[in-house]
Amino acid sequence: MRVVQRVVCEGVSKVFGGHRALIGISTTFDAGVITLVEGPNGAGKSTLLGLVGGLTRPTAGEIRWVRDGGERLSREEVRLSIGWVGHDTMLYGDLTGRENLVLAARLLGRTTDFEALSERFGLTGILDRPVRVCSRGQRQRLALSRALLHEPS
Repeated sequence: MRVVQRVVCEGVSKVFGGHRALIGISTTFDAGVITLVEGPNGAGKSTLLGLVGGLTRPTAGEIRWVRDGGERLSREEVRLSIGWVGHDTMLYGDLTGRENLVLAARLLGRTTDFEALSERFGLTGILDRPVRVCSRGQRQRLALSRALLHEPS
């Protein structure tokens, strides 16, 4: 699999209608490094993450996804290299944790080792419950396991 080693943002701006969500952001994200993006409500954190994840395009500036050696990757190639958990867990409440993970794995063309996931993320006892009855922390652990089941760089 082709993996992203670095995401480079140069002068990235994003405008929604007349609202400037981001203005001239230049930064680099390296694979394998956990990065905290913080700021007040409305600062553009989610917008930046959506841009970095290839979910939307910048209004101005450039985002480059590169692997070692400087080879550039397309937006489509990027999605399998990034794992992302935002505020919304993006889990289906009427499905069980297991069903959510099976669905995500199938969409990614992967199989799921539930024993390993359960051990790694403390999912024992919640995999077979509907997500809607799980606590916020349990939903976050399910979301994290979903975000990492394809082993993103």
